[in-house]
Amino acid sequence: MAEAKLSAGGGAFVLSESMRDYYAFRTDWLTKTLSSVKNAILMRVTGDSMEPTIYDGDTVMLDTGRTHIYDGSIYALRMEDTIMIKRLSLRPGNKIQVIPDNRKEYDAYETDRKDIHVLAQVVWFARVLVRQESE
Repeated sequence: MAEAKLSAGGGAFVLSESMRDYYAFRTDWLTKTLSSVKNAILMRVTGDSMEPTIYDGDTVMLDTGRTHIYDGSIYALRMEDTIMIKRLSLRPGNKIQVIPDNRKEYDAYETDRKDIHVLAQVVWFARVLVRQESE
């Protein structure tokens, strides 16, 4: 689990690239799902722009070996100094549409391909259904 968090909103600054925790997954599942087991990174998501698919506090598994953009897939990406999670779609003229799932609160927008660095494709996510109350 990486210390940095992916923003599902306006973007989050990268605070650290170090690992916080390690989690166990079945090797056969990882081998079938990922481009390489070494490419797996878990990150927490903050924000609500990807609801109802991915919620604030969810954990996503990223495959850093999957950076080719397929229309409608969800990616972790960097724009300037911020990292975020969004759906991407290729557009004519070397443009990319950045698409939040929460269309009630956030608008999709287009940007130049050179302004986006795809970090990884989201290949899995998990959600805690019971939240602990803070003391």
